[in-house]
Amino acid sequence: MTAASLGFALAGNVWALGASRLFQGIGSSFSWAGGLALGDRRGPARSGAARCSERRWAPPSSGATGPVVGALAGIVGTRPALSAASVAGAVLVGWAAATPGIAPERQTLRAGLLAVRERSLLAGLWLIMLPALLFGVLIVLVPLQLNGQGWGTIAIGALFVVTTAVETVAESRCSAV
Repeated sequence: MTAASLGFALAGNVWALGASRLFQGIGSSFSWAGGLALGDRRGPARSGAARCSERRWAPPSSGATGPVVGALAGIVGTRPALSAASVAGAVLVGWAAATPGIAPERQTLRAGLLAVRERSLLAGLWLIMLPALLFGVLIVLVPLQLNGQGWGTIAIGALFVVTTAVETVAESRCSAV
């Protein structure tokens, strides 16, 4: 994600933008996998509802980051905003690298390949992918549509922050039930 933000900041043509978007998607999947693993690592001492609440908080909060950086870009310019996002990402990478890990559970390659054949895993992956694809499209097209209707970058960023806050509150109430 950090490299993708820097790529967006320095891109000079459509190919560089496309490559940056590809790396952003790959980085996002790594971020999610790491975040969920961190939740599991921290979670056994807490209740299942508390862990669930943390996991439900992550999607809406991560979805607001792009529009907020976009709103910042509307104020200070694209390169400074995306460069700042890259610096923030580098700080987070450093923090993650300094965080002590836990011993991995050994698993054979064969066991992993057998798991990929399970229908329940494939169904779960499909159900994870569909909302991600939908959100990926919406996070790009909604701001473009709103801008076409005269909305400014600050208003679009504020809309995403407010809807993210509403979603976070709604999700936290659902997980408390």
